[in-house]
Amino acid sequence: MRRTPTREVVGRIRSGAATVLATGGAGAVTPEAVATAAGVSKQTVYNRFGGRDALLDDVATAGYRRLSADLVGRPGARLGSMADPLDMLIEVFRRYRTFALAEPELHRFLFDRATPRGYVPSKRTDEARHEVFAVFVTVTRLAVEAGRLLPGDPSDFARRLLAAASGSVRLESGDDDRDPVFEATMATVIRG
Repeated sequence: MRRTPTREVVGRIRSGAATVLATGGAGAVTPEAVATAAGVSKQTVYNRFGGRDALLDDVATAGYRRLSADLVGRPGARLGSMADPLDMLIEVFRRYRTFALAEPELHRFLFDRATPRGYVPSKRTDEARHEVFAVFVTVTRLAVEAGRLLPGDPSDFARRLLAAASGSVRLESGDDDRDPVFEATMATVIRG
């Protein structure tokens, strides 16, 4: 019998963990559930990841890294091609919104502290989270420096913008009619 290559098995486990999270939330991510979703044995999940917290860390780190790449943009749609720093800032938050609405359970896990009891993110996951926040701070700083936002601490302003964006996304999620609350909220917060 041919043995499945480690990379393929790890990929199936990661995909299984993402599926379990998307369908049941972070609390549903267990080695047993992931093994079933991935089509591997529970022991294989334990051998490759060690347990629930390592699975959650892997999902979170991958989610933050994907969001960070989405925020900065793909070739042809990169932020640096925008002349107005305020347009750049608004676009970053629109990309955040797109991510949040496309993957609501992952967004809840990453930003709403919807974490299972006892789970503490690893240093690697915290670093990935800080990379995402650094994108928000950078575009906010550029807008402040260009005089497009009120003077102030870019980190504090980015935190407030992210809170407003997160809140408006929560209001929109699950709403089939998706009210344009996001654009109105962001415009209000940006005006100060």
